[in-house]
Amino acid sequence: MSTAVKPENRPLRPAATARWNLFEVVLVYVAIYALGVVYSLFVDFLFDRFGEHWSDMAGTKFFVASIVIEAVLLVVALWYVVVIRHHGSLREVGFTGRAWPKQIALGILAGLGIFVVVYAADLVTLWVMGPRQGAQPLVDLVSAARAPRELFFPFLLGSLLVPISEETYFRGFAYPALRDRVGRPVAMILVSLFFALIHLDPWGFPALILAGLALVWLYDRTEAIWPPIIAHAVWNAIVTSLTYLG
Repeated sequence: MSTAVKPENRPLRPAATARWNLFEVVLVYVAIYALGVVYSLFVDFLFDRFGEHWSDMAGTKFFVASIVIEAVLLVVALWYVVVIRHHGSLREVGFTGRAWPKQIALGILAGLGIFVVVYAADLVTLWVMGPRQGAQPLVDLVSAARAPRELFFPFLLGSLLVPISEETYFRGFAYPALRDRVGRPVAMILVSLFFALIHLDPWGFPALILAGLALVWLYDRTEAIWPPIIAHAVWNAIVTSLTYLG
């Protein structure tokens, strides 16, 4: 009897085989961040010149556009590095269609679990640090909604674009490069710290670290990017819904 492993049953990739390096991981983030700064300066210029003639929704539209542009540029940059520069495949980042029912189920369950953990961590943080000062822009957008139809953009961003772009970059791109050099446990901690830091939210920092650890563990266990994307989407969808209802 043949003992050959069928292609669809082989691991997505051998351990520690990311084609890209840490310099490219940092370069992609810095490039996207720099473009975001340029976009913000451009929007400020437009508001100074023409803002008095625009509706109150103009700021929301520019914010939504910034998230869309950032997500698209990030995915394109990762595609260029992995596929064009290193002649690889997006399967190496975790975009695999194997076992869809299992991936979806794991993502949903993980998203529910992450929400519970994050909620508990937030309660502890509020008890230690006091009332939250400021909020994430997406939370402000949800809080300003006065009708369910105004949740379209928050759900589009929080439950689709943000999970795809953040999970692809942090778990699918940054984590393998770190894992290759410092091992799994340290890489999981470092990429989760990075994930929490870029949100610039002192009150949410502990919860974001825990969420990041759960998401990167899920990615590492499944060797697929869809479970953490789905988990992130479920988590954000619950937060969006509760923020609106609250």
